[in-house]
Amino acid sequence: MTATLDDANVGGTNPVTAVFVASGMDAGQSRVSITLTGATKMANGVDSYTITATAYDSNGNLNTWQPQTFAFSWREGGVTRTLGNRALKQAVSARSASQWTAMSADTCTTATSGAEAGRCSVTLKSTQAGWFTVLSQVGGVPVGNPSGGQVAAQFVAGPAVAANSLITISPGTRQADGVDTHTVTITARDAFDNVQGDVSTLFTFSPPAAGASLSATRCSTATTGADAGSCSVTLKATTPGNYTVGGSLGGQPAGNPVQGQFVPPAAGAVTAVPTLGEWACVGLVLCLGCLGAASGRFNRRPARQPARPGCD
Repeated sequence: MTATLDDANVGGTNPVTAVFVASGMDAGQSRVSITLTGATKMANGVDSYTITATAYDSNGNLNTWQPQTFAFSWREGGVTRTLGNRALKQAVSARSASQWTAMSADTCTTATSGAEAGRCSVTLKSTQAGWFTVLSQVGGVPVGNPSGGQVAAQFVAGPAVAANSLITISPGTRQADGVDTHTVTITARDAFDNVQGDVSTLFTFSPPAAGASLSATRCSTATTGADAGSCSVTLKATTPGNYTVGGSLGGQPAGNPVQGQFVPPAAGAVTAVPTLGEWACVGLVLCLGCLGAASGRFNRRPARQPARPGCD
């Protein structure tokens, strides 16, 4: 501010400078964001998301002169159905002992100088594929933007690994009638046992022994729907026995081989062949029927015939 008298600057400390700073920090006005540029991060324990918190006062001013501390936590699952243009997918694999998710720190304190003044960041890594929600708070109060201080991060499975992939077969026995079938299903899993349902994987099956056959020797895993990450073929047999089916990926065994059991078909009903005596009875009945018809025509009463041996 400059003071003048008759259009001339007055003496002393003139002009003087007034400085207004942000009035502390308001959790409701503060913000949290997550890096979403580039490809979706892979659940390999190396790729990471950066979560950045920014301190603002109640009037929306960036607080760059006071250090402010944010607290972070995470939970499994996304806060929304979509993140950008990437669809939310449910995890479809059992958790492995090798899977983990971790943040670089539980808290961060904003800088008071430099390009990052008023901001601080943490990173999130995981070997578990799926969606995760990161929550940020200040003094136990959720950050206000976005609502609840929640941002979502997605980690996707890595390339399928033959040794970690899984092959299963429908339980029970089937009839060796060339029609009844077992279903053999193979599931693509990565180095950390995450189901690879985003990229189709081609598996090859070993043919069973003579007496049984597969509907196909290869199948490609689905990338959508409930069966994402898996594909199936059927096994049938014409000879009773146990038949082994194995899978492979890129020439390497995929999981452990499975075995389907086939039993002899259920016996059908057997029709008895009439004996010679029974055929004679049939002939007699037919003849009597003809005579009866003729006698009825001439109003004659047929003579009673003696019973043939063995006829009822």
